[in-house]
Amino acid sequence: MSKIIMSGGGKGGVGKSAITLGVVDTLLEAGKQVVLVETDNSNPDAYKSLNELVTAEICNMDTEKGYFYFGEIIAQYPDAYIVVNTAARNKEQLEKFGKYLTDAATEAKRELLMLWTINRQRDVLELLDNFMDMEHPFTATYVVKNLYWGTDDDFVLYNESNVKKRVNATISYPSLHDVVADKLNRKRLALSNAGAELHTMERSALYRYRTAVHAAFKVLV
Repeated sequence: MSKIIMSGGGKGGVGKSAITLGVVDTLLEAGKQVVLVETDNSNPDAYKSLNELVTAEICNMDTEKGYFYFGEIIAQYPDAYIVVNTAARNKEQLEKFGKYLTDAATEAKRELLMLWTINRQRDVLELLDNFMDMEHPFTATYVVKNLYWGTDDDFVLYNESNVKKRVNATISYPSLHDVVADKLNRKRLALSNAGAELHTMERSALYRYRTAVHAAFKVLV
């Protein structure tokens, strides 16, 4: 069954776009049809990296109209995995319009998954705790520890928190070497089409990174 996967976190700068690229790459590697929905229309990083590789839509989900359009996308691509790169402000909109997501996913008989990306700061845990308190439409919520910010053990606040017990599972997302990550960001490259822009050692780093990403996200396939 295809799924609807939202890459969120309630805060800018934690790495949501990088996680979105990793999810899309994992699904494509597994032979899945993928549609990207970019909701950050002010800075559509994921869209710019992926629009030549997969079907990609920009959908402003700050408004009720945007949720209606998202519903049309769900209906238009019934067999595709829909990956949503959300803006940092997505929590407020989910509180207002989340019922639409519930209805759309239920009618389409599709799982609706939240990937909530965190760094090591306390405020991200507070945002996550608030998210778990609200009535939300998701079948499951996975926390993604972005290891760009440190090792698994460095996430002490999260590892020892009560909110960790409230989510369905925790995924550790690998870190890509800064030099390679900078090239991908600067040239708006997807993980699968970046090789030609890299030299041998950079391609080696990217290969190992992609292998680790696919292992981390196998639960989504």
